[in-house]
Amino acid sequence: MTAARPHATDAEAICEAMTRPTMRFVAAKAVEQQAMVLLHDSRGLIVRQRTMLINAL
Repeated sequence: MTAARPHATDAEAICEAMTRPTMRFVAAKAVEQQAMVLLHDSRGLIVRQRTMLINAL
């Protein structure tokens, strides 16, 4: 997100999007899927930090 926007503007945009007939919905991820994504992202962060540390030496 960039600059802070009024909540009313956000709510209006959400309501408008919901009324569109072409609006597509995405199924929520299962808890197991969310855990796997978190684990994968965390590992990627650790690998990047390790690489930065090695390159700094």
